[in-house]
Amino acid sequence: MSSASLIQGLRQARVLVLHPRDRDGDELLRQLKRIGCQVDLAWPAPPNIPDGIDVVYFLLDPDQAAAMNWRGGELRATMIAIIDFENPTILKELLDSNAHGVLVRPIRPGGVLSTLVAGRLIATVGYVPVFTGLGFLHLTAFAVLAWAQRPVRAS
Repeated sequence: MSSASLIQGLRQARVLVLHPRDRDGDELLRQLKRIGCQVDLAWPAPPNIPDGIDVVYFLLDPDQAAAMNWRGGELRATMIAIIDFENPTILKELLDSNAHGVLVRPIRPGGVLSTLVAGRLIATVGYVPVFTGLGFLHLTAFAVLAWAQRPVRAS
C-alpha cells in the first residue's frame, strides 16, 4: 500500500466512534470529519460492529468491557483505543484489545490524524517503516503511538 493511497483512502473511510457524547467525543468527531471520514458515534458500545466499518475508535472502559467482546476477535477494521490514563490494568486491557493505535484523553486536534494513519498502516502491513538516517526501522504499533502522543513544545 502506497502512502498516497493510504492517505487518500482516509477520505472514504467509514469510522465508528464508541465514546460518550462529551467534549472528547465531540472533538474526535470534529477532527475525523475535518479529515473527510464518514463518521458515526454510538454509546454505549454495541455488541457487534456493523459490516463495512473501516475504523473503530473505542473508549477502553472497564465498565463496558463485557459489551465489547468483539475487541479480541477477528474484526477486520482498524481499532484505535481511547484511554484516560496508564496503569497496569489499563495496559493489560489495551494489549488484550488488539488495538492498532491509542489516543489519550483529553483528545486534542494534534494526534488524531497521525494515530489514524499509523493505525491503518499497522492494521494493513503490521508495522510502520521509519527512516532514521541509519536506515529503515520497522516500528510496532506501540512504538509509533508513543512517538505520536509525545508532548510537543512550542518554539
